[in-house]
This record gives sequence, C-alpha cells and structure tokens, in this order.
Amino acid sequence: MALSAEKIKQIMDVVYLDANRRRIKSDFQKYMIYNGQLRDEIEKAIAKEFILPETINELCKRIIPINIVQKIISKLAKVYSTPPTRTPLEPLESDIEALEFHEAVLNPNKHMKDANRLFKLHKNDAIEPYASSKGEPCMRVNPSYSYTLYSDDPIEPNRHTAFIKHMKWDDQSRENDRHLIWTDTDQVEVDGSGRVISADANPYNVMPFVVIKESENFLTPIPD
Repeated sequence: MALSAEKIKQIMDVVYLDANRRRIKSDFQKYMIYNGQLRDEIEKAIAKEFILPETINELCKRIIPINIVQKIISKLAKVYSTPPTRTPLEPLESDIEALEFHEAVLNPNKHMKDANRLFKLHKNDAIEPYASSKGEPCMRVNPSYSYTLYSDDPIEPNRHTAFIKHMKWDDQSRENDRHLIWTDTDQVEVDGSGRVISADANPYNVMPFVVIKESENFLTPIPD
C-alpha cells in the first residue's frame, strides 16, 4: 500500500521538529569531531566568543587539539577487538563456502567494529545490507545523524514503522532537501516539503536496516 500524502506529511513533520534537527546537528558535530575535525570546531567556538579578527587569529594559532572523544570511544568500544569465530550450523561444504564468501565480501568484523564505535558515540546506529553496483552483497553503518525513526504504532510506540534516511540537506531551501522513506511496504523519495520525487514498492518486504539502540524505552535515545 502506497504511503498517503497525509502520512508523508506526518513523517516529515517529525523530521523537521526543532528537537530532531538539534539532535541531527549535535550528532553530526560529534561525528566530525570523532573523525578528526576537532580544530575546526574549536575555531568556530572561538569565533562566536570574540569579535576582533586579530584576537581570533592569535587564539587559533595557540590551539593544541587533543581529541579526548577518540580516546574515550576507543576505550569503550571493545566489541570485535578480538575477531569472532563463525561456523555454520551444519558442517556442509556448501555452507562453509557460503560463509567464507560472505565473510570475505562483507568484511563484517570491520563494519561491526565501526558500528560499536558509533553506538558508543551516539547511543544508536543502523546497519544496512545492500547490493553493490556489481550485484555483490555489501553492508554499511549509518551514523545516527543520517536518519530519523518514525512510529505510528499505538501499542509499541518505541518500535519504528518508518526509517527516514537523510540523503541531502540544503541550508537555503527545504525543497532542495532529499529524504528516502522506508517502510515494510514502500520506499519513497521526497523533498523537505514532502513532495514525492519517486515511489516504489519495497522489494524486501521489510525495512533493510538493523537499528541498534542503547535502550528500547525510547524510539530514539536521548542524546547526552
């Protein structure tokens, strides 16, 4: 069943809630700091506090960035520090070959180690299996700033019924934003106003994301 215009509007209202936009901005900032953009963030903070360019330039020259975030996350994220051993349920030659193939192609140890680091950084992330342009199985880890969870389940409101992947943000106009809405039945690309750009049936009949959360008591974990 295709998503109705009313349902798309409800979903986009959640995406553009002030609280959700603040979460996305904060999580993106944490992600960039963790990945080495600490100096840029310090310079931005200094520029907000001081007016004279000479003062700002002099202070920026004295910056000695020590990325405490990287050190903390490295200590906390211990899952997959020792690679697991995987074996098929039945020692059939075909199953062993399939397991070895997928381990070689997917490189799950690296991706799951990355997932654990992002989980410690943001309290949640989403693992996405997909097929490459060559048709090979692949997987990637989506950091929390790159998606929003939506639920209209009256019984389990903390279970997401739609996964909105943010493909593009534009500071000038919401009409230039791009979001991909996934449900168990649909995949719909929309702009920031909710205008449908493309719509297809979900070929998997399930949202192709495994969301890992610190707590199941919230739809989206409360950021620090």
